[in-house]
Amino acid sequence: WGLFDRCELFARMWHLLLVFYLCYCLAYIINKLWQERKVHQLQDQAPTVGRKQRVIVIGAGPGGLTTIKQLKDEGHDVFCIEKYGDLGGVFFASNEKGGVYDSALLTISSHMMAFSDFPPQESVRWWQHEEYMQYLKSYAVTFDLFRHIQFNSAATKITKDVDGWTVHYAYKGEERHEHFDAVAVCCGAHHVPYFPNPPGIETFTGEVHHAATYKNSKIYQNKKVVCVGIGETAADVVYEVAQAASECTLSMRRKPWVINRNPYFPNYPNDLYTTRFRWSANPRIYDFLLTSFYWVLIHVIGIRNPHARVQRELCEASGGGPSSQFLVKNERFIDAIVTKKCQPRGAIDRIEKDTVYFQDGSSVQADMILFCCGYISDITLVENMRISNVREMFKHAFHPKLGASICFIGWARPNTGGVPACAEMQARYFALLLSGKRSLPANWEGLTKAEAIRDTTQFHNSARLNTLVQYSTFMEDLAKLIGCQLPLFSIAVTDFRLWFRLAFAAQYPSQYRLRGPHSLTESSMKFLSRVPFAPYPFTLRVVNVFAPVLTWSIHVLSAGFLFGRPLAFDKTSLWS
Repeated sequence: WGLFDRCELFARMWHLLLVFYLCYCLAYIINKLWQERKVHQLQDQAPTVGRKQRVIVIGAGPGGLTTIKQLKDEGHDVFCIEKYGDLGGVFFASNEKGGVYDSALLTISSHMMAFSDFPPQESVRWWQHEEYMQYLKSYAVTFDLFRHIQFNSAATKITKDVDGWTVHYAYKGEERHEHFDAVAVCCGAHHVPYFPNPPGIETFTGEVHHAATYKNSKIYQNKKVVCVGIGETAADVVYEVAQAASECTLSMRRKPWVINRNPYFPNYPNDLYTTRFRWSANPRIYDFLLTSFYWVLIHVIGIRNPHARVQRELCEASGGGPSSQFLVKNERFIDAIVTKKCQPRGAIDRIEKDTVYFQDGSSVQADMILFCCGYISDITLVENMRISNVREMFKHAFHPKLGASICFIGWARPNTGGVPACAEMQARYFALLLSGKRSLPANWEGLTKAEAIRDTTQFHNSARLNTLVQYSTFMEDLAKLIGCQLPLFSIAVTDFRLWFRLAFAAQYPSQYRLRGPHSLTESSMKFLSRVPFAPYPFTLRVVNVFAPVLTWSIHVLSAGFLFGRPLAFDKTSLWS
């Protein structure tokens, strides 16, 4: 065998491999088009007239409002009770309730925070909490939701009946109970503050607060404050406290993965990068490439900007990549660290009177401890039932022991993207279930366990946040159940410009109104045609393009066209 013969053999093998690859791609496209056609046929056979049921919605926050709207669309009789005197949930602030802090700026952009059936007409930007409250009120007025809401009514207990549910609630001091066919619990996951219990906390001689009650930094003026935990709210709180306090220390059990609000260019929020193409990459491949890129920036090239350097060092020390944990989409606290107004420390080891000791051996004196540790998901409204892990529920909404007539909406928190968008999809599915137009999958209990294992494994760096979901996967799964999933391969053939926007622009909620039940095709197309693409800097563009391409290449090669069924095909494919 000479060199020429070996080159010729290699060329023949390469051509053969290329033919197999092209055949695989062609078969994959035909298979997807066939599946989309079958889905359309099944949806056309779905009943158009459903059952009308009497449903109570508990809570008039963003999740509760969209649930009322989706139930109304299906013709159900809806009654909503809200604990406080106005709608908005955690975004409603009052002297009685507390609520959001004065300077709160949402960490999700306006277009990703809005509902799919009421997209904002303005350019994408960050909303102040008062602006989002105004959006919610406009939503309620537009769809006539106020007449369904009874304010100052607090749910106390839900009991199961033979043919439905009895809901007990207090209205203006009077205990009441009513029977309903179905219940939507929309209180959300941000109501029970989480207080860690470090050794010696009972001996602390100063004041202990939680960020849930934080309004502004006035009470921390000229105090020695230890802030515990760092999340999106804490990023603002720590910065404000550091400006007012005489001494501020930030205790972090684990370093966070921090993303700038506008990471690369002005007026382009970080969630505009939540594209289908980006999320098609294998999480491990994407995380490996991005963490490697950050390591090179820090240790090889060097970062002169001190803010950027602190941010990259926090990301590197977080213990994983962005796909394995909750992302802190607010970099404001980094300025306090850079300017030395806040000293970062590790986890608290113990507390002795007015002294806080840390696991790194250091200690500080403190007048106040401010816990910024988020909330716990503890659902105890249902009699004789306590749900402490929402991953026990199908799509974080339907518990196997309770069935489809009670739904928990708002306990799905995407690592990027908005909670209201996920809540709206849950509500749409719930409304269709009650109408009899959809049903829970036959193996929904098994699917729940499999998804719980998948999410727990993926988000292993944020183990305590069991509400965490991957936005793209969660939305697509629910779209498939609702019947509004987009036939991307068919769209690529018939309308390439639309397909390009769906693949490479942000995964806006309005995409899920292009087709399916209660679609708003014309207005959704108009909205999607004017939203911006997010530009990438060259270095990150390489990572965001190479990761999906490498994922699909490995997928194709590992599938083995000659050695069994391709991995990309579902069990219901034409290869079955």
